[in-house]
Amino acid sequence: MRNKLNEHRSDPLIRTRRVKCGEEKPTCLRCIKFGIPCDGYRTSSDIDFPHGIPQPKRYLLPKSQRPQLTIPSSSRFGSEQESRYFEVFCLKTAFEIFPSFEKARLRRIFLQAAESEPSIRHAVIALGALDQTSQAAQNQKLELLSCGSCVDDANQHYRNSVKAYTKAIKHMQAAVSLHKQDLRTTLLTCLVILSFEGWKGNHNLAVQQIRTGTGLLKEWKEGYKNPTKLAFQSPAPDVVEDVLIHVFARLSVQLVSSAAERSPGSYSKLDTCGWDLVDNMPRVFGTLEEAENFQNVIVRLLVQFLSKGQPPIPRIGTSVRTYPVNVFWEIMSLDVAREQETLLQIMVRWLDAFAALKNHIDKKDREVKETSITLELQMKAAYISAVTACVKDETAFDSFNGFYNDIVSLSDALLNDLQPHTTANIPLFCIDTRVVATLWSVGHKCREKSIRQRAILLLLDFPRREGVWESGLAGRTIECVMNFEEEYMESGYIPGWARIRYTTFQPDLERRTAVVECQQRTSEWSETLVTRRKIVSW
Repeated sequence: MRNKLNEHRSDPLIRTRRVKCGEEKPTCLRCIKFGIPCDGYRTSSDIDFPHGIPQPKRYLLPKSQRPQLTIPSSSRFGSEQESRYFEVFCLKTAFEIFPSFEKARLRRIFLQAAESEPSIRHAVIALGALDQTSQAAQNQKLELLSCGSCVDDANQHYRNSVKAYTKAIKHMQAAVSLHKQDLRTTLLTCLVILSFEGWKGNHNLAVQQIRTGTGLLKEWKEGYKNPTKLAFQSPAPDVVEDVLIHVFARLSVQLVSSAAERSPGSYSKLDTCGWDLVDNMPRVFGTLEEAENFQNVIVRLLVQFLSKGQPPIPRIGTSVRTYPVNVFWEIMSLDVAREQETLLQIMVRWLDAFAALKNHIDKKDREVKETSITLELQMKAAYISAVTACVKDETAFDSFNGFYNDIVSLSDALLNDLQPHTTANIPLFCIDTRVVATLWSVGHKCREKSIRQRAILLLLDFPRREGVWESGLAGRTIECVMNFEEEYMESGYIPGWARIRYTTFQPDLERRTAVVECQQRTSEWSETLVTRRKIVSW
């Protein structure tokens, strides 16, 4: 461990500051936070993007002084094809892969950054080319997004996307080696890598970007003594805009929401937020954006609540520890019960305030309609997670079939608006969670056959990749669990003893297969559990 004496470049009133090195390689997070180069650990072979990228010695202009949105001049592109891919991103891709409210603002930020940052420009070109690959494959009803199975058009677009992505990575590595990449550009870099790798189904690399960006933002914000009390606002908007705080706040929940990604340290990666942030929630929301801001806070409070009783479940015969789809506690303290009741009251207040707003929004505006459905869908799913968090009896979930039916209907409306049905098995992609996670919960906990089957069909008929979620994998996993349970169905009813509480899976995304495992009682009169296992493909 060592100390480094450097000038604190973000505060001219502070002449010097002694910074204790965090010893993360190749660059410690504390150096990034204080905007100083991290010397002493980096070698030419240590560069392992995107971890530990230091801030440069330059500053971003305040928003009011930044240049207006312009498309990079033609001289910035190496070919007319690159220019066309960039245009595809501007006119189509950005509006499909980014979260609803952040679409326009994120698009503007990326186009501004592309003017001066070659790494971002080539990454944007890569995403446009990947979008063209997917579109060509959809049109020709291809079944795989890979060079070996694509016909000429899709094949060429795919090669071009990989070429542009490779250029982007090289520029990023060069910027790292020269200490020329600031925190804002690093966050944008995380988003484009997340988009590219997530789109291709490389979920491990996508998750890595969420962890990196979330960790850097959390460390950076901790450097401010008096952080804003408003939900998810940037303490220094001239360095990192509010919209990037919003996006990573939403993305970070994926680290703990996916059954495939839960780990003992997942919750520690989230920023905590206080209950006081919902004290001023209005009786009627004035805008959808206001509704979304409060929803973000409530979802974060829900995750904090669930984390208090999250029990690791050791997998039979191995040292691997997995986590349940729904959280429960064997013993619930009075404090936990009070916190649950407070959270449920807040959620009901939100639903009431949103219902009043929903009657006055313009449902003819497609983006407004999409955002409205998404908000209602996610809050209803969050409510069920909160109210059933302490449930031990699986039959208790039957009381919420009305909610589950609403969730499936909202998902159906959203998917038919976002993604017209196609016979091609090419997943569409967005970095945010919209329907897959909620349909996953319905499929596991709703035993009403008609509702459950509708959820499975939506996951399979509308192939999507949403952040770390894969709809095909989710659909086949739920189908597998449903078949295990229905072996013991009696007059259309699955008895409580036969219901499966936990499900784990080990996916092989290259082969598009997964090993699904769960435990099930052998009979009504026995507490003995047997491990059910099956390989599924999608």
